[in-house]
Amino acid sequence: MNKSNRDGISESAESLCELIKSAREGSQESFFELKRKYTPLIESQVTKHTLADMSAQDVEDLRQEATSIFVNAVCNYDFSSEGVEFGLYAKICIGNGLVSFVRSYMRRKKKTVIPLDLAEGSAATGSDPLQTLVDKENAGELVRIIKKSLSDYENRVWWLYVSGMSVSDIAAAIGETNPRSVTNAIYRIRKKLRSKITDQRNSE
Repeated sequence: MNKSNRDGISESAESLCELIKSAREGSQESFFELKRKYTPLIESQVTKHTLADMSAQDVEDLRQEATSIFVNAVCNYDFSSEGVEFGLYAKICIGNGLVSFVRSYMRRKKKTVIPLDLAEGSAATGSDPLQTLVDKENAGELVRIIKKSLSDYENRVWWLYVSGMSVSDIAAAIGETNPRSVTNAIYRIRKKLRSKITDQRNSE
């Protein structure tokens, strides 16, 4: 049984809050620990939303999307939410985001489109430094780069995007009348973050 402190918060819940706060401040170790704790949740959601016709790469894309949404959940969880534990919040975020991802996947299967996240050179190199940063458990570094590199508008678009919202829904949420502006912003943000990450690596 978990003990409670003087405020009635269980020690396990309190330690989780401290871990989340530390991760938000950029601690890679804290993000690694959170990811380790919630990997079973992430994987269960990936399995739940995997379609029979998905290739191994499609499933990996689904997993990467789930990881990005988890990072977003860590950054946006409201500690004051009564009755909504972080695990439940993360599960809801990931579930909703993967539903949107699967819908997008099904639309792409029906017609040929250019994915929003393709940047110049990514197809040739086969490497996305932005996604690699998340894959390698360096999400804390990713959060720091995002905060330093993006404008307030770009931050809003980015976090709504990685949470699984469609371009039209993002446009509605931020009061943008032209969804194309959101599409351009997403492309610009990903290109900007890739450039920042690449520059940082080259300077190390």
